[in-house]
Amino acid sequence: MKTFSFAVSSLLLTFGDVAAQVDGTSSQLLRRAQSNKNRRATKNPCVVILSDKEYLDHHVEDQPLECELQSTDVVKANGISVVKVKGKTTGWAKKNGIESGVTTLFASNSVIDDDTDELIIPTGETIELGRRNKSSGGSSKATGAGSLDPADLIWNRNLATVVKKVLVLRIQAADASTTASETQLADDVFGAAGDVLNLKSQFNQCSYGQLQFEPTTSNALVGTDGVYTVTLPTTIITGAADNPIAWAAVDKATAELGTLTSFADHVMVCMPPGTSGGWIAYAYINHWLSVFNNQWCGYPSGLLHELGESCIVLYLQVQFRLLSFVRLTSICKIRPQLEPCTLL
Repeated sequence: MKTFSFAVSSLLLTFGDVAAQVDGTSSQLLRRAQSNKNRRATKNPCVVILSDKEYLDHHVEDQPLECELQSTDVVKANGISVVKVKGKTTGWAKKNGIESGVTTLFASNSVIDDDTDELIIPTGETIELGRRNKSSGGSSKATGAGSLDPADLIWNRNLATVVKKVLVLRIQAADASTTASETQLADDVFGAAGDVLNLKSQFNQCSYGQLQFEPTTSNALVGTDGVYTVTLPTTIITGAADNPIAWAAVDKATAELGTLTSFADHVMVCMPPGTSGGWIAYAYINHWLSVFNNQWCGYPSGLLHELGESCIVLYLQVQFRLLSFVRLTSICKIRPQLEPCTLL
């Protein structure tokens, strides 16, 4: 009888283990099925956008490769959808001659994961690189200085002035907010309250007045100072990665203001203090978005460097015209609190 009891108990225990394994396997399958529900086939080439991220210790770090979805692949109501290309970095892009804001990427059988905002390319699948059709839609538009030519900048030829409208976004999150107020940012970026060294003043000097950065004024909710506060009540800043928060701010601003690129050529996101990584700022080359770590929204060196990279053509032209721009960037990067830094 004892042996029989032991056998029955062992049998029940075995059945219990099997049931637990089946239950665990079912849970995994359910999670996988739910994950696959939020994956969809890619139908169009996306436009690759590359960022150049600056760090306090000046180290260089390979960044995840990002791509802006186009046409029917965009499912967000705001019309902007940027995904990370899983397994690819900016280093891979540079090795393959990819041009930010111009090169397109497509792979058959690739899928978009809307939960993780990733573009997943099957192992071994051929990646097709092309060039963006300028007449196509999408928000990844070039924001260069148009007809400005290096020779024109050097010899100060009399050309029509190019005006670029800028929207500055500050963030109010659950545990932190951008330190500077809207009033302070308007002064730091545009000189609204008398700051003599700012984004507007220095690009004006470098271009002999032929390129003007002005606050956007055509959106009634933004007002005339070009600065708008985005509230992200459930977002935790401390220790978090900055990139998803920056795009969340863009998403929220778009929901409240409309398509940002319809009234601004450049959008600056001023991140609250506390994100991870020891970074300073970054911009997407040949694109409209740049992101700054809190106080760096107010340092002329960071502003000139990143907005210059947003319109890469202008960036090269201005440096070609005036080497002291590089000197200004270097001096203020090391000791950004020293103002005024002057162009010689």
